[in-house]
Amino acid sequence: NRVGIIVMTNSSTVDVKLPKNPITGQMLLVVQANSSVNFDPVVSGRKLYCSGVIHTTSDKFYSGDVGQFNILIWDGYNWQLQYIYH
Repeated sequence: NRVGIIVMTNSSTVDVKLPKNPITGQMLLVVQANSSVNFDPVVSGRKLYCSGVIHTTSDKFYSGDVGQFNILIWDGYNWQLQYIYH
């Protein structure tokens, strides 16, 4: 399956480790129902792009906005992240 949905309901910050061997076009939807999230690309040298900013394993993307929807897609080389809030 190329789509995964995670609904975060815990009250503390969580590290979400992205799939180690993603398939091109694979999508992950993370709903922050009650928590903040760090997105970890897991594999060294792999990147996550969001709003023109590059995030790596040492500089994870952090979101502290409860209610935010995070949409991640593997393009074959990097994770592309878009989010919806409000």
